[in-house]
Amino acid sequence: MRCRSCVAFALTCFTMFTACSERKVLVTTGDIGTTPSCSDGIKNNNETNTDCGGGCPACPDPDSWCVTTLSADSVVSVTECTALEELHNTNSANSSQLRGWFSNDADPCGWTGIDCGENALTALNLSNASLSGSISPALANLASLRILNLAGNNLTGDIPNELAALKSLEVLNVSDNDLTGSIPSVLGSLVNLTELDLAENRLGGNIPEKFLYLTKLTTLRLNNNFLYGRVPVELE
Repeated sequence: MRCRSCVAFALTCFTMFTACSERKVLVTTGDIGTTPSCSDGIKNNNETNTDCGGGCPACPDPDSWCVTTLSADSVVSVTECTALEELHNTNSANSSQLRGWFSNDADPCGWTGIDCGENALTALNLSNASLSGSISPALANLASLRILNLAGNNLTGDIPNELAALKSLEVLNVSDNDLTGSIPSVLGSLVNLTELDLAENRLGGNIPEKFLYLTKLTTLRLNNNFLYGRVPVELE
């Protein structure tokens, strides 16, 4: 059983579904997408709706750019576009890299900082882009992302646990920001990571033991934070 945001005016959902609050839909048949908060993108028999983020994400505004203008030929879905729109609305006033988004090109794959493969949005490179505020949990909706680079900005707050839903992620770089809190242990579930860079922030606490599961990791940078405790010998 998989979850997916539903736009009733634009998409036809599979039959046998249950209506959820706030125009959310929990689809009970068919393979039509994932939810960013499920551990594996699937609502298994032993998982509750809460495990799946309380059902599907809320429907986008029917008048939003992502619903009215997004190219039908784009590999970027409405859900992914909505996550990009949230990032844009928060930061476009300060970021020259984001000002060109949502203008003439109806396909986000042509926007600055975005790379797409043949069938998916695969990279978001917004280093030194004058981003501020917190890292949006909505970025977890970029389900096929392999590279997330937000280094050298003015981001604050915690690293969202939701990023652990990006199971294809190979590079996560949020270095040189002003992030606080502890390092989420759930990042240890990103088993395809080859590079993890959290350096130059104000993160505290221990290095998660679950990082031992990151067997493909070749680069790990945690310097210039406020971490304490022992470094797992396997990471030394």
